[in-house]
Amino acid sequence: MTAIMDNFTWWKNALAGNRGPIYDGEPQSGFYRQKRKDGQYEAVAYWKDSTTGEQRCHVNGRAPDPQRALEMWPYASKNPITTEAYWHRIDTGSWNDVDQGANDAAKGPDIDPAIDPAGSLKAEITKARAGLAAYASIDSDEQSAKAQTLRSALTGLKGKAEKAYEAENRPLLEQQKKLREIWFPLRDDAADGANDLRKAMEKWEDIKRENQRRADEETAKRQAEAAAEAEWKGAEPGAIAKTEPEPVKPVVPNTPPPAAQIRGGSGRAASVGTKKVVISIDLLKAWDQFGGQPEVYRLFMDLAQRAVDAGLAVPCATVEEKAVVR
Repeated sequence: MTAIMDNFTWWKNALAGNRGPIYDGEPQSGFYRQKRKDGQYEAVAYWKDSTTGEQRCHVNGRAPDPQRALEMWPYASKNPITTEAYWHRIDTGSWNDVDQGANDAAKGPDIDPAIDPAGSLKAEITKARAGLAAYASIDSDEQSAKAQTLRSALTGLKGKAEKAYEAENRPLLEQQKKLREIWFPLRDDAADGANDLRKAMEKWEDIKRENQRRADEETAKRQAEAAAEAEWKGAEPGAIAKTEPEPVKPVVPNTPPPAAQIRGGSGRAASVGTKKVVISIDLLKAWDQFGGQPEVYRLFMDLAQRAVDAGLAVPCATVEEKAVVR
């Protein structure tokens, strides 16, 4: 009996996550499951006859052709299962860790996809999603395993939807690509030229505004000087009345005044306005003003997560390890 039990060592190790080498035609005693072409899993058992030592195999409780038993070993070996899982499948016809919705989805569509591909897939997804409520909260490994089978089924259906969309959309994308190759360079070339002209016009308007500002400052300075001089003269001994300041001629810049509109000889006119543009900030003052904003919090959360993902220490952050299911 001991020698017979030792034959199950490979399977026990595989259950623990330590799969040994695989050799064609040399099945290792144990319990496994294998996916058929229709997506259904079948229960597979290998063992040595206790009397003759002959290699034995059952698939769903029945002995298959000996050659098939050997050929399917490399595939079945990828999915070792517990004794309980095997006998549950044999006794009940269902897997104890497979969601029923996932099992139903694996049977294929109820509506012929050749007739209504979108409707067929929608029906499949609806059938699979019917089981979601059972996993709103998971409190056992068995329930988690069933949830994963349903998740896997839904992920597969998502892949089918993406594949179908890409197949139908590919001709449109190719046509769009051809159109973009023809028209986008022309559009961008014209836009780049127009933007270059706009920037040059804006720069000229900025020069005019700056010259006008300096001229206005100089005019104000001269007016202040004239007023001070008049006040001084009015305070001189013998003065009998307040002296009015001498008129000051406004300083005129050597460039035209800023324009409100630029109109060429043809085409539409361009309006000219002003916009306040931030060119630098004081970080400490910026924090005092904006530190409590949600956008700032999300920004720093994002920066902190990037640093954590890069393996850097982030003293400002509270970091916890969370499960990630892929």
